[in-house]
Amino acid sequence: MKNLNDKFLDYLDQMEADTVELSKEELQRIYKMEEEKIMSKKIIKPKFKWKIASGLVAACLILTVSVIVPNLNNDVSQQQQIINPCVNYSDLDSAKEAMGYDIMVPQSLPDGYKLINIAIISNNLLSIDYTNDTNEITYRTAKESGDISGVYNIYTDEKTINIKDINVTLKGDNGKINLAIWETDGQTFSINDRNGLSESEVIKIIESVEKK
Repeated sequence: MKNLNDKFLDYLDQMEADTVELSKEELQRIYKMEEEKIMSKKIIKPKFKWKIASGLVAACLILTVSVIVPNLNNDVSQQQQIINPCVNYSDLDSAKEAMGYDIMVPQSLPDGYKLINIAIISNNLLSIDYTNDTNEITYRTAKESGDISGVYNIYTDEKTINIKDINVTLKGDNGKINLAIWETDGQTFSINDRNGLSESEVIKIIESVEKK
């Protein structure tokens, strides 16, 4: 039967992790020092067993921490390498070229609104922001199905209307339209306004959406 020292050394040999602060040889010396301190005293069996166990636990804790710390550092390093999925463009022509097809954008907006930001998200979703300095409209389009608005609010009012033979879902509160979603020609579209627009304003925007 292997003694306690042999079992400890076998356990170290079986571990494949690289330590940061202490090598296996240094841990072995720590173990031997623990054992020598114990043997130099008048040994009472219960205390002997407890101190041996304490030394083993301490060594194992050191080894465990030295394994976990590199893993945490690796996780942080991987997070730092995550690429931003949002790419900004200075004009619609550049965004169109990046998308690789004729994008469809509004040609008419409520008075006072101007384009302030163009971005492509995850290589396939075009997002355009317009503002009148006090309010902001976000228009999105992508070649996919489903709700691409990125808005998860729950609205009290919801209905579907038909605009140019296209079913459009309108959502909002207190008589205002905060979100419009529709699909046509293999593309999905959305208009979002946090403060809300009138239904006539939303309809006018949607009717003006054309290929760029």
